Amino acid sequence: MNIVLRFIAFLLLFFTADLAAQTAAAPEYKNIINFKKLRNLNYDKDGKATLRADDAEKNWQIVLRGESAEQPNYVYNYAVKMPIRAKDLQKGEVLFISYEGRTLSAELETQEARVVWQLGVSKEPKDKRNSTISMSHQWQKYYIPFQIEQDVKAENLRLTLQFGYPPQVFEMRKMKVQIFPQGTNLTDLPQTLITYGGMESDASWRAEAAARIEQHRKGNFTLNFKKDGETVEGIRAEVRLQRHDFGWGAAFNAKEMVRSPRDVEFFSGAFNLGVFENDTKIKAWQRNPDRAEIVAKASDLLRMRGVDLKGHVLIWPGTRHLTPDFVKHRDNPEKLNKLVQNHLDDILTATAGKFSRWDVVNETYTNQDLQKWTKSEEILYKGFYELARRDSSVLRYTNEYGIINQGGLNEKKRQWYYDFIERTDENTGGLVDGIGIQSHIGSDLTPIPKVLEILDFYATLDKKISISEFTMSVQQPGVREQYTRDFMTAAFSHQSVFEFLFWAYKDDRADIFTPDLQGEGIMGKAFFDLVHGNWKTYVAGESDANGQLNGRGFYGKYVYSYTLNGQAGKGEFRIVPGQDAVVNVILP
Repeated sequence: MNIVLRFIAFLLLFFTADLAAQTAAAPEYKNIINFKKLRNLNYDKDGKATLRADDAEKNWQIVLRGESAEQPNYVYNYAVKMPIRAKDLQKGEVLFISYEGRTLSAELETQEARVVWQLGVSKEPKDKRNSTISMSHQWQKYYIPFQIEQDVKAENLRLTLQFGYPPQVFEMRKMKVQIFPQGTNLTDLPQTLITYGGMESDASWRAEAAARIEQHRKGNFTLNFKKDGETVEGIRAEVRLQRHDFGWGAAFNAKEMVRSPRDVEFFSGAFNLGVFENDTKIKAWQRNPDRAEIVAKASDLLRMRGVDLKGHVLIWPGTRHLTPDFVKHRDNPEKLNKLVQNHLDDILTATAGKFSRWDVVNETYTNQDLQKWTKSEEILYKGFYELARRDSSVLRYTNEYGIINQGGLNEKKRQWYYDFIERTDENTGGLVDGIGIQSHIGSDLTPIPKVLEILDFYATLDKKISISEFTMSVQQPGVREQYTRDFMTAAFSHQSVFEFLFWAYKDDRADIFTPDLQGEGIMGKAFFDLVHGNWKTYVAGESDANGQLNGRGFYGKYVYSYTLNGQAGKGEFRIVPGQDAVVNVILP
């Protein structure tokens, strides 16, 4: 049997074999894991991170359990060299890892455990390849292919598992590391299957969402063309949405905006809303004496191009997000309140008139140190009071993660956040304007009907809802684009949602653009197709016998233009909720 026939026969066995059985295959495709060493794996990093194998009767029953108690400085600080029977590899071969994994607990915002598989093929540090995997909470099969791009000596072949992320516990089983021959097409190999409820093209939520968008996001307009008090028929005119009322935005770095006119151009061309990712957090703000100046410059550059700005965040009450002074005075509630007040005075004075909204408090479910030290949530209310006192027009938000991601299954946290918002609003006399729902989406893709159900739940609080930090860790292009499109559509269709913010705009968290700004990213294909395509009203036509051009469009700022006797005219108007836009165009 030649190598092609043997390879085809192996693939048939690979796809049809039971997951619990070892795949029968020709020797060159055997599992090269050294199970004797795997059974004895007992990694312990100073008691802060462990990776251990349990005792199992058969090789495929071995379960590895990884656990980290704190996040190190670098992901590779917690790393285990996996025991494999190394062999020489040739350029064009494929090293193929497969295993089942699941998350038991994780403090990442996606609430999924994350690991990095690293393949080393030479003594040179640069000759390494990484693949990052986030694991769902149910056992799921994961596949990681590495195409070998150079001949590799057995002594240089290394496979390392890194897991230096925030505290997490995960398990892995049924591990295989196999070598596929030259000529293997990666698309012919098994791939991790990622699906979600509501992804079907005929899913019922789609028509319902389209109807809600038509009802809640659009209004009517009429242009009345008149000359010398008489209506004029046959005026050719165009009407175009210039700026959405709905907030479409992303997080950015202030220094990058100040240094790069290209980033300012592309950002302001895509979005009408921006949020400072790190610059206005207390540590960053107080660490750099030039921070206020940089934030002011970035604010001016974007605002003059029509971008509204959001500050993030006034009070983040966990130890690791506070300056050392707070920890130093943890036993002195009076001093802690003064430190908070001083920070509010400083940052709100420096940013006065530049922001239209603020995340006042952030992640208060997992960050409760200030509350514990002062034995009250009153210290959090300071942000709402102070912001309202200085400028009541600036919207005041809460913000929390783990609400809508992880399949939407964390009902306990969801209820806690609801109660916290309600409690904060009652204790501040109604000062909560908006509900920030972070949406860091891991591989447990929340079904779209569940997304809408969760939005309905928080809508009963009668507040503006912000999709405040949308990211995706799934890298499969088709799934990444479609889920972004569906999530955006569901959010836009919901009457209570006020804005949608991506938590990046040109990296693998949210690739609206490619990193070099040369084109659209995968998520950007969905974004531009919807926000600057399907949801960008354009109407062209002629005035009727009554001198009218009628139309319907998305809420926002419009520009119109017309031609009369070879002379061009133009103007602006707005379509706002609750009333039709009627524009009288007086012709010269």
